[in-house]
Order: sequence, then structure tokens, then C-alpha cells
Amino acid sequence: MTQRAGDDLIGYALWSLNIAGLLLMAWKGARVERCAAALLATYILIEPLVLPLQLSTWKIGLAGLNLALFAGLWRLSVRSTRWWLVLATALQLLVVCTHFLPFLSSQLTAWTGVTVRLTLWTLISLTIFGGAWEAMADRRFREATDGREHDANHRAGPEHGLD
Repeated sequence: MTQRAGDDLIGYALWSLNIAGLLLMAWKGARVERCAAALLATYILIEPLVLPLQLSTWKIGLAGLNLALFAGLWRLSVRSTRWWLVLATALQLLVVCTHFLPFLSSQLTAWTGVTVRLTLWTLISLTIFGGAWEAMADRRFREATDGREHDANHRAGPEHGLD
């Protein structure tokens, strides 16, 4: 197998993992998960369109898109209580920082950034599954606690002013 075929295989596997996680998050998630899934799906769809935008060897289009994704995830994470969004936002900030690696040292090439970004995107993909799990767990927890609160209020009766 050639290096190019191996890279394509990794790319398709990661793409498939992302799509599966995003579909699960959109299906099982709350509003914040659906918004994040839409944001991430938009990123995945737009990425091939901005790849040709370069300034010398610096992929300025991809850097800008990664920065926009970071801003979107950050906005969602500060407005919600989801732990997975905080982690995904932090990982995406690291992705943005990798675009500056070639400027730090001549030994850090564009391929260094690509390799680090691939690793970070794998972690973000796993975080997406964590987000779907958290949404399902949160729903079950809320249903269980709402039921107990309702039972406790009902047992207290109208004389306590709870019904």
C-alpha cells in the first residue's frame, strides 16, 4: 500500500467517524448538541473549498476556517454546561495554534502541523461521541430527578402549598 493510499484510508476513516458521531449527536442530543453538530458538519463540508487558499505554503483558508470553528465552539461552550464542548473547544484552539508551527522553527514543517491536526481531530471525533453520551445521560438524569421531585411534591399535599 502506498503512502497516499494509507493517508486516504485514514482520512476516510476519520470522516466516517465524524459523520457517525454527528448523526448520533443530532439524533440523541439536546439543542446545544444539534447546534454543535451543525457547526461541525458545516466545517467538514466547507473544508475542501478553502484548502486551495494559500499564502506561499501557509494554508490561510484552512487556518481561517479553523479559527471560525473555534469561535463557534467557544460561543456554544460559554452558553452551556456541557463538559464535552469545553474539551472540543480547547482541542480546536490547539488546532488553530498548529497553523503557526512553521513560523516558530524551520524544523517544524507544514507536515508537522498536518500530523498534529490529524491527531487533534481524532480526539475531537471521540469527544463528539462523548457529547452524544452526555446528552443521553443528562436526559435520563433529568427524567429520573424530575420524577422524584414530582413524587415528593405530591406526597407533601396541598396543605404545604406544593400542589
